[in-house]
Amino acid sequence: MKKSTLVCLGFFILGVALFLIQLWFEAWDSITFSKIMITDGVLFIASCVIVFLIKENQEAKKIHKDGGLD
Repeated sequence: MKKSTLVCLGFFILGVALFLIQLWFEAWDSITFSKIMITDGVLFIASCVIVFLIKENQEAKKIHKDGGLD
C-alpha cells in the first residue's frame, strides 16, 4: 500500500478506536467526543479526497504523455 492510503486507513482506524473507547469507558463528555469524531471524520475525508485527486492527476499525466486516448 502507498503511504497516502495508509494515512486514510489510519484516520479510519483512529475513529473506530475512539468510538470503542467512548462506548466502553466514556472517556469524554458528549460535546468533546463529538468534536473529536467530527475532526477525525473531516481529516479522513480530506485525506481520501487528496489521495484521489493525486491519483487522478498522475493518471491524466500518463495518458497525456502516452498520446491521449485512442
